[in-house]
Formats: sequence, C-alpha cells, structure tokens
Amino acid sequence: MHKFIGPHPAWHGPIAETIAHHLPLFALLRLRFLAEPGPTVVNQEVRRRVRQTFSPYVPTKMIEFFRKLKECRGIASGPVVNDIFLFNIPEKEAEDGGHAHGDNHEELDAHHTVPPNLEIIIEKDIVGMGAFLRSIGYQDLNLSKSQSRRALAGFNGHYEVIDRVERYEQVGRDGAASNPLSESKWSALRAFLSVDNTSDMVAISHNMIVCLYPRLVYKKEGLLRTRGLKAGDDQMTLYREEGFTLHSTNAHWEHPCGPYCPEIWRSSYNADGACKIKWSLGSGHEEGVEGDTMDPVDEELLSWRISNRCLNDHCDNARLHDLRKEYVDM
Repeated sequence: MHKFIGPHPAWHGPIAETIAHHLPLFALLRLRFLAEPGPTVVNQEVRRRVRQTFSPYVPTKMIEFFRKLKECRGIASGPVVNDIFLFNIPEKEAEDGGHAHGDNHEELDAHHTVPPNLEIIIEKDIVGMGAFLRSIGYQDLNLSKSQSRRALAGFNGHYEVIDRVERYEQVGRDGAASNPLSESKWSALRAFLSVDNTSDMVAISHNMIVCLYPRLVYKKEGLLRTRGLKAGDDQMTLYREEGFTLHSTNAHWEHPCGPYCPEIWRSSYNADGACKIKWSLGSGHEEGVEGDTMDPVDEELLSWRISNRCLNDHCDNARLHDLRKEYVDM
C-alpha cells in the first residue's frame, strides 16, 4: 500500500529564473519563502537588476565600486536606486504619471530616461572614493564655493550633516551630467535621513537595499519636507523628468496614512512600511561584498519625520489635530 503524499509542484531553476525575470520587485521577493531554487533565484535576479541599473554609471569595476563603498561606509541613493524598485511595475500600479517598465534598459527607453546623476554619500575617505571614480573614467569638476552650496540644496539642515561635496563627470558619456559625491560629518545614514524629498529616501550599500517609502515610489510620487525644495530646484526638475509627482502636503491622499503619516516619528531601525533587502553583488568571499555585521543604513538608531502636520482627511492624526484646534478655539 502506498502512502499518499500529495502534489509536489515541479520547481526547476530555468523556470524560476524566467518567472523572476518578469516580476516586479515586491512579487519577486515572495519567491524567497518558497523551496529552492526560489531564494537563490531571487538573489540572482536582484544582482542582475543592480548590475543593469548601475552599468551606465559604473561601466567597469562594479564589484570594486561596492567594495570601495563599503570601505568608505557609504551608500548610493536617489533616482538611480529607485529604478531597482521600478522594474516591471504594471501601468495600473504606476499612478500619477508612471509607466510600465520593461525588463531591461533598452525596453525602458520609450518611457524612461536613465537618471543623469548617481548620488553617493560616504562617511569617510572622500579622497579615496574620488580617486576610484577617476579610475573608471570620471573627472573632478572642482566645484567653487557657490557651486558646492548649490549641491547641498537637497539636504534638510545640510550644513549640519554634510561636510564636503564634490562632483564628478563621466568622460565620454552621451548627455553626461555630474555625479555628486558627499561626505557626511557623522554618518551616511544621518545625511540620508536629512534629504528634502521622500523619493530620495532610497539607498543601496554593499549589502543592503533600502526604500523607506516603497508604496510612494511604486506610484512615482514623493512628499517634500516642510521648508523643503522649491519649484525651481534642480532636484525637483530631475524628478519631474523621471515621471515623479512631488507634493508639498499629503492632502490629496484618499486612504489612511498608516506608517507613512508625515507627522509621526519613524525609526531608522525596523521602520514600519519600509523595504529592506539583503543582497551581495557576488556569490563568494573573493568578490568582497559579503556583509559586515553592521551596515551603513543600520548602524544607528535615528528617527525622522517629514512634517509636523498631516493634512490627510482620512488619517486619525489629522482629525485629532482638527479636534484639538476646535477645542482650543471654543
């Protein structure tokens, strides 16, 4: 007599790879909870998307780039990293001007412009990182003091968190733009949490990818901090060119804010509503990106918020504020 075990689905590597190649990131990550080769295929596909996204900016020595980022206790952030989250997003998910993304940059060209800047924020050794960028074809633009102040415009309280800014231009790149390299006075995380736009609150380190507002990124939407960016700022123009819509308040939201409420303080460690993905560019120790016990985006316990006032009529925090005001005005 044979014991009935039940159905056992066929789950082969090539099939899993084909499926993974066409999934949006939030669906891709669910494969990690399946039996092998699910987790392995997810890691491979995340690697592929990182390589593809970064190849216009780091055409050679990509493993060495992430090694150097690790040595400098740094992160890369901004629109480039958003592209990792926007692979294969269906058009119905990409609200407020978003577009469906194909599975490679050639297919993206019809709807999507490759972001001109790779933003790098490091904790130390700006000289060493600058030397590495020159070794892969960048040239130092030697910013004046006024240009350096303008480059700091995207950071909230920037003079308190950023010590130095340099810009590097990729030699020979069509339509080349300058890439900002910033050195924090304290840590890359503090600078990362000081940016004026939630769309910039996305980063990649040598072993972690972080997005603090993934649902907004999927909608190609961003919130500006109180006293944040102005309409004519370079960063505002850049995000508009990327198809993002930036709002000064959340008054247009039609559902409760949840953890994204701009007036609540969120913790950098285990933040509700955030997406954190462990990754490595290589599969072995020799490739030099296997994670430390502490990552630049996880090494400190910090808190932040976007505004001191929620204007979403569907949020309890906004209603409580209105009730308090009515009570005081009585």
